[in-house]
Formats: sequence, structure tokens, C-alpha cells
Amino acid sequence: MYDFNNCTALRDINLKHPGHSLDALQRRVNRELDALENHFPDLTAKVNGMRGELKKLGLVPQTTYLYMQGHHIMNNVVMKLLIPVCTALRRERELEIRRLAGHDEQFRNELTGYENSLVNVEVVLRRNVAYKTLFHYEWLKHDIQEYLKNGVPKSQAATSVPKKG
Repeated sequence: MYDFNNCTALRDINLKHPGHSLDALQRRVNRELDALENHFPDLTAKVNGMRGELKKLGLVPQTTYLYMQGHHIMNNVVMKLLIPVCTALRRERELEIRRLAGHDEQFRNELTGYENSLVNVEVVLRRNVAYKTLFHYEWLKHDIQEYLKNGVPKSQAATSVPKKG
């Protein structure tokens, strides 16, 4: 699991060229896949055979993140993107305050007021409960309720997912 998390973590984020980080991530994943195929060539056919089974369970590239550890996504993807963006926005606002201030005292007062209004982005995200309105949250909740009610294996419950909308 450590290798997987290490491989899928975003590294250096350049706000002017954010695609570079995604390209580097893709290269790391491809390198890891190549290494696994070379190290375990006899399992390649089995892994390829599982692709269809996983797709039936709803595991497609667009939903893969749902099967990752939430704290890994939060710490190594979401926060890695949000912190540089928030920092850049904060600097922009501080420069605007400086530009609009008539004198140093006004600048300090405005800047202090602005700084006191700031909240750590991680705190804001942890307080957010809007995820409960997402389709995937309802899907997961339904799946768990089905399992607890009927003991239905996930593979069978996944076929009876409530319709989106």
C-alpha cells in the first residue's frame, strides 16, 4: 500500500504549468506498472482478465479514486493542489491591499483585518458536508445498507445501485 500511495501522490505543483505534475504522475504510474509486469510476468494474463470483472463492479478510470484511501487523496492530491492556489490568491489580495492603501497605517489595518478573516483551507474542507449530496455517496450508502440488511456481496449490490439524479 505504501508503494501505491507513494506512486500516486502529486509532487511539485507549478501553478503556471499544472499539467506537468499530472504528466510526472502518469510517468511514475507507467514505470511502476512496467516494473510489476517485468517482475511478475506470469500474473499479467490474470490481471488483464480481472479488468472486465472490475469494470462490472464500477471500477473505471473515472471512479478509481473512490477505491483509494480518503486521507491519501486529501493529503497528497487535494491539499497539494489547494495550498499553492490559496497561497497565490492570498498574495494577490495582499498586493491589492498594499496598492489601494493610502498610507502605511491603512495598509497595516487592512492587512490585519484580512489576515484575521482567513481560515485554513484544510479546516474548511473538514467542516464541509456537501459530499453527502453526491451520487457516489448515496451509492456507497445504499451499498452498505443492502449489505447490512441482506448480506448481499458488493458485486451483487453494485448492480442494484440507485439511479443518478
